[in-house]
Formats: sequence, structure tokens, C-alpha cells
Amino acid sequence: MAQVLKEELRGRIIESAKQELLEKGYKGVSMRKIAQGADMTVGNLYRYFENKDDLINQIIEPAMRAIDAVLMEESSHMVSLFDAPHVRIVEDIPVEELKKRATMVIKNLAYRLDDLLVRHYDEIMILTENENDINQKFTDWLKCIVKICVPHFHKTHCQSPEEQELLSDIIGESALTGIKYIFRNRENLPEGMGLGQAMMMYVKTLLQL
Repeated sequence: MAQVLKEELRGRIIESAKQELLEKGYKGVSMRKIAQGADMTVGNLYRYFENKDDLINQIIEPAMRAIDAVLMEESSHMVSLFDAPHVRIVEDIPVEELKKRATMVIKNLAYRLDDLLVRHYDEIMILTENENDINQKFTDWLKCIVKICVPHFHKTHCQSPEEQELLSDIIGESALTGIKYIFRNRENLPEGMGLGQAMMMYVKTLLQL
């Protein structure tokens, strides 16, 4: 019975934190306000979470784990959100074959991510809209992915390593901006288009597939 009550209180804290973060953003949220929303003292809240970042991380991580499982499965373990950011690309695969494989992976991902992104919409909004440690890790991961992909998918646009670096930085910044835009404008997507489809359409455009 005590364990059930503990989980219920933890759930109230998380729901209160979600609402506060979505309404006020990372900088506008305090542990005291979250505690008030969960109908408990701030001292009791700290028994469950060390600080604001710990709370946010625990809100977001289940969503990231669910998305990562799909990414890993559909990419044959080539792409992962966790551990060291990596995309394993086989150097001796011709570019056209690489693009063909990437297109197929993206197509499959689009439909599988639709439901996941809807179920975890609030968590993804919190991840992309709030500047904290986990947001920075995701941003760094995204830029790392872009830097690995650019030399393979944008060879004709880059004449030197310096140009590759510059293009990678530009695409990395625009990738995060695009993801934010898609989630903010969820209600304005074309009829029948899900979040996963919109995101994968955007990724295909960035990779010139």
C-alpha cells in the first residue's frame, strides 16, 4: 500500500512539473511551484527528485527510450540516442545505395514514430523548448549526427573539410529549429500527416534524399 501511495505521489509531481514546464518554460519553473501543483510540501518533493534537472530528465527519459528502441530497430542498430552519439556508416557503400537505404529507413520510421510522438508529445515539447542539460545533450547529439552524414550526402556542395564543417553547423542548427517548428505547429500539418511523417519529410530534405 505504501509503495502504491509513493508511486501516486511521484505521478502527481511529474504531472505538475509537465504543466508548469509547458506553460512557463524551464527558467520560469520552481520546485516550490511544482510542489504546490502536486499538493505537497517542497521538502517532500525533494525526497523524490534531487533538483529541477533530475525531475525533467526523469520526465523525458521514458519517451527517449521508447523512440530510441524504434530508431535502433529500424536502422539495424546504426542510429542510437544514447551512449556516445553515433551513426555507423559503412565507408565502401556507394552514395546512391546509401541514399536508397536511408530512404527506406526513414519511410519505415515515419509511420512507426507517428504514434510514439503523439503519446509523448508533451515530453518532446519539454525536451526541445527548455534549455537544460538534457536539451543540450540532445542538441549535441543532433549536430553530431549531421556532421557524420554531411560528408556522405552533401559531397557535391563541399570542396574542403572547412566547408563540410560550416555546412554541418548550419544544417545542425536548422534541424533543431525545424523539429521545434513541426511540434509547435502540430495542428496545422496537412490532413492525414502525422508528426513522424512530417519529421521524416524534413530529414529527407536535409539529407537531399
